[in-house]
Amino acid sequence: HGPGVPYPGVANTFPRISGDGRKAVFVSNRDYAGTNTDGNFDIFLLDINNKQISQITKTSGSFGEWTDMYSPRINHDGTKIVFSSVNDYTGNNPDGNPEIFLYDAVTQTFTQITNTQGRIDIVSGGNKNPEINGDGTIIVFDSDRDITGQNPNFATQSFLFDTQTNQFTQISPQTAGRFSGSLTSISKDGTKIAYRNNTDWSISLYSTRTAATENILSFTPGFAATPIITPDGNHII
Repeated sequence: HGPGVPYPGVANTFPRISGDGRKAVFVSNRDYAGTNTDGNFDIFLLDINNKQISQITKTSGSFGEWTDMYSPRINHDGTKIVFSSVNDYTGNNPDGNPEIFLYDAVTQTFTQITNTQGRIDIVSGGNKNPEINGDGTIIVFDSDRDITGQNPNFATQSFLFDTQTNQFTQISPQTAGRFSGSLTSISKDGTKIAYRNNTDWSISLYSTRTAATENILSFTPGFAATPIITPDGNHII
């Protein structure tokens, strides 16, 4: 492993497979493609059919091992990968803030989705935990930034970004506390989004068709439920 790796011996982690079962994305500090000689944690894409691995991100510096290891997600056909990073892949993140990035595996290009200000530690804040729908047009994520003007107290909220309209929507309601919604999950067609209400630990379901929110489950306060919605949107586990 490279210098400063926080978990010696850890090689491959955070795997996700595409809906069609042909591609997988994961984080590793190994040099599978001959381009990770510094041993930092980076994002890799595996073509399952031909067993080929390509390196998606390339971090550098003594703390590079931390910067892209959070929540890479892949869409149904494996052409779009979304992740959170403090790196500057597009020239729009010079402050090193934890931002949401979208990688197009066909054009091999990065798009920076969020652009928030102020240096924020990726572990305790910023934009993170992204998920993407089947065709790669809708991204949901958690953030404690005031992206839409509805989060002035910088509580952790659930947000939606539409790549076709370039518009953000705050899904979880404004709250007086530091936490509202997080751990957001989206159905394959992007019409249903589940998230955890951090005020009372209940689970809510948001419809992108009606912009309506329904409380689905309630838990004893302090129970850290993590909702995962099935691809068809009919079940939450």
